[in-house]
Amino acid sequence: MKNQILKGLLVAVAVPLALVMGNARKASAFTITSTVSGSSNPNTVFGSSLQNGDFNLTANPGNPVNTRLGDGFDEFTRWVFDFNSDSNITGFNNAVAGGNQITSALLTMTLKTNGVSTDSFSGAGGGVGMPTLVRNGIVNSFGNQQTFTIDLMDYGYTTGGIFGELNGSSAANGNVPAAGLNEILFTYQDDALISSATLQLTADVQAVPEPTTILGSFAVVGAGALLRRKKKQNESAVS
Repeated sequence: MKNQILKGLLVAVAVPLALVMGNARKASAFTITSTVSGSSNPNTVFGSSLQNGDFNLTANPGNPVNTRLGDGFDEFTRWVFDFNSDSNITGFNNAVAGGNQITSALLTMTLKTNGVSTDSFSGAGGGVGMPTLVRNGIVNSFGNQQTFTIDLMDYGYTTGGIFGELNGSSAANGNVPAAGLNEILFTYQDDALISSATLQLTADVQAVPEPTTILGSFAVVGAGALLRRKKKQNESAVS
């Protein structure tokens, strides 16, 4: 009779605790996004600099300082992804600073290519050669306006490299003086006209057991031990 009572007690304790344990705090994620844009057909100028919306165009290094700009040929393009206005920036920074990893870094670009066999873009502690994207069928070397999306983590980017730029002040990161805290500078050279770019960073936060889950585990273990001890005592009494 007592064994039945103990078994009933164990079930009564285990079932609700199992439900609590099943509701342990789930893993979460913080995502931040920044978008920049410009004209896909800006007025060209002959000079040393052209501001096309959020994009700054100068002559590609090695070319004369004054050159034709805005046509997507021999141009060095700079822009800054600014995450300061994203409501998740504090949570994202705290998550990565706490040891969680950046699990995706989705870069979307809209551009018109004019022969990108020697082109590349860089920023956030890494870089990608456009010929790689051409070989992978992601972009066309020559063509009309096109849009592509890649995960930079698939191209050698790391949590440390990205966060080192994002979390660097204007006096500390490698983008001085163009990018400050919660900003990342990107550059592209040289035969394409970029009209839009978006960078979306996601950091996954590892699940943490709720305190009630931990206590519940101890309770189940304790109840089970009590039942086993009572059974052993009954067996000893019989023998």
